[in-house]
Amino acid sequence: MSLDIESNAVFRRAEWIGKGKKYRDAPLHVMDAFAAEVTMPPTLAQLLPAQEMLVPEFIALNFPLQSHSLITHPPEHWFSRETPSRTLTAEMLYDIISRRTIPPEEHLVAMLDIAGQQWLDGAQSIIDPRRKGRQPFPLCVLSFWRTLSTIVQKQEDWKEAHHFVSIEVLKLNVCGSYPSIESVFRGISWDGPVQCGSFTFTTHKFVKLLRPIQLCDDIAQTMIDDLQQHCQDQPGHHEGNIIAASRFYSVLQVAVERDRLAAGQRLPSSLVVVEDAVDRNPRVKLWFPVLFANHEVVLCVDFGKQTISYGDSIRGFSPPKEVMRDTQKWLKARFKGPFTELGNVLAHGTQHDAISCIPCSANTIAHGVFGEPLWQPETRFVDRFRWFRRLVAKETQPKMQAETRTGTGITLPPVQAENQANVSGDGTAPAISSVVRPALANLLNPSEVRVQMKELSLPQINREEDTNPHFGVDSVDHDDFSLETLVLQREAHQTNHAAKSVRTYHATSPSGSTNTTPSMHRQILSAFHDSLKQLQSRGITTGKGRDTRWMAPSLPAPGGRSDQDQPLDAGTSSNAAEVANAAARKAANTRRSTFIKFNVPCLDLVKEGRVSDLSPISIGSYGFVYTSTGIMLSRVVAMYSRTGGKNAKHAASSHSTNLSATSRIAVQLYEHMQQRQFRKFSPTFSPFHAKGFMLLQPYSFLTLLSSKPSDSESWLTISASAFATFKSLQAGFPKFTSAMVQFRKRKQDDDEELDWS
Repeated sequence: MSLDIESNAVFRRAEWIGKGKKYRDAPLHVMDAFAAEVTMPPTLAQLLPAQEMLVPEFIALNFPLQSHSLITHPPEHWFSRETPSRTLTAEMLYDIISRRTIPPEEHLVAMLDIAGQQWLDGAQSIIDPRRKGRQPFPLCVLSFWRTLSTIVQKQEDWKEAHHFVSIEVLKLNVCGSYPSIESVFRGISWDGPVQCGSFTFTTHKFVKLLRPIQLCDDIAQTMIDDLQQHCQDQPGHHEGNIIAASRFYSVLQVAVERDRLAAGQRLPSSLVVVEDAVDRNPRVKLWFPVLFANHEVVLCVDFGKQTISYGDSIRGFSPPKEVMRDTQKWLKARFKGPFTELGNVLAHGTQHDAISCIPCSANTIAHGVFGEPLWQPETRFVDRFRWFRRLVAKETQPKMQAETRTGTGITLPPVQAENQANVSGDGTAPAISSVVRPALANLLNPSEVRVQMKELSLPQINREEDTNPHFGVDSVDHDDFSLETLVLQREAHQTNHAAKSVRTYHATSPSGSTNTTPSMHRQILSAFHDSLKQLQSRGITTGKGRDTRWMAPSLPAPGGRSDQDQPLDAGTSSNAAEVANAAARKAANTRRSTFIKFNVPCLDLVKEGRVSDLSPISIGSYGFVYTSTGIMLSRVVAMYSRTGGKNAKHAASSHSTNLSATSRIAVQLYEHMQQRQFRKFSPTFSPFHAKGFMLLQPYSFLTLLSSKPSDSESWLTISASAFATFKSLQAGFPKFTSAMVQFRKRKQDDDEELDWS
């Protein structure tokens, strides 16, 4: 009864706007009125690109840039009580907004969070405080900005995919299947709907298949759905196999945790379907993917042989023990298990990267059920392109028109083929004719191109006479040209030094060649200056040549001899070097005493970090470092050391024989994956599948590795002794944490730690 009354309620502005009411307590009809205020009108929405627009056309559009700068104006300062102009049309609003940068995404979210309350408080428009002019826009500009931000981000994704595909199609192992960019993107819209089972996605969801990044669970779900559909389309050929959805194990795991497997309990529908299939065919095989530890594998339960096996595309990866345990509980409760575990024996491809586990698992099922060829790492992107076309074709097939082939074997677009077919019986062409251009792939066959060009009847080029001659085409007098514009451009962009300098003119001989032989007078002056440079004991450069300024004893007279010719440091530089060395020795003592105080493991290694004159730390060195998430393997990519003296700067250095002499160490991080392997791409420090880097204090660098690890595409493998050191360091992580807290304390009696400026 109350719902009917609320649904029939009418919103009255006088009762709600400017009355001090809270939006969180507003009824449904008030929220509907606010939604109508911020929703884009159809006249504005139709100015945005249609979802059915093809990808090449979409990435060629120009959109305003999304700002990533810090917005100093709080979100509430963007709302105004001014009334927006009634003469502002949708086209005018789009033109104005497209000339400005889109606010950052997080700022748009913050504005939308308070928009409802601001509207109840009397706000009627949006004012961009980044601009001097206070032009009020309607509230719908918020949703327009948010939609435009989403479109810009999707365009960036498609541009990256287009660029990546343009590089891959040039490779020999790809061009055989996809010879051009058009073969991948032909007929694909940028955001069209794609129906996958009971779910509806957009084509943008599958753009990850065209980029070298980790795939998401939605794509894995659509792959399995496609395999399920393929299995159902041929029921007579694959009756002995069941392909479960990607969420099957999640349902099984919940049923095990809630103890819903006992007799009399209501089972989830996914398990009921499997049990019914086993009742009909006791020798059926169940295939289902499992995601664990950010990695996907495939399990196969053979009910006829009562065995469980799995296929893992990463060699040496830890087995899915928890998955096996839950599966055995289900089999024991419902099928008189447990079954025999065979291990990693399913036929599968082997990946050498960290982004191919989902395509590999789909191929493991396809190979076991349909007999498809095994996945190969050399054609991994061909497989991804094939999956992209296979999944997105569900959206493109209804809209794609059949291609027509001519007698020459060159594929024509549908419109051009129709024009060619509309030739009358007497051979006369219709009033509107089309010119067929050979496809790019057919350029590899010159004979087909020659046949095609003979059949073309190109119209004559009617070029009207132009009164203005064109340079390089018509005859023209060079004296008619003026370089005044180039001279003005040069003067407008020249440096201050060039503006104050004098340009000299060197005369040339009548033949046009420059006289490069100096005169006798210039040769005498040059020899005189060379003699002076040899006799004067002073630095002639800003580099090593200035060492001659500080010689002890002073240089002898010309023709004399000296027993000592080693350069000595100047007074200031000598003092600065001594201060830097003293600071390094003090830091090393502090490091040693702190680690001893907290009794950290591997004390002999971490006291000096294995850094000495015989084994200096340098760019490219590997070692273990301390991070807030644990001990990690690292590779040094840059080092900095602080010079001595007041207001000393951090200078780059390539190596150091004292770890404490460095001021900062930039490293690339590798997280422990399993056994002696450390992976390059880790979700701990990078959810976007990028490598992790960190700028460390020298005390966070614990120790160097005695040997360089072996490198593969996605991980590093360290030696057995280094792995033993890692386990000891990881076991003492709490002690290292306490030591790091001690390092970061500021001592009030230490002049070097205080800021006296």
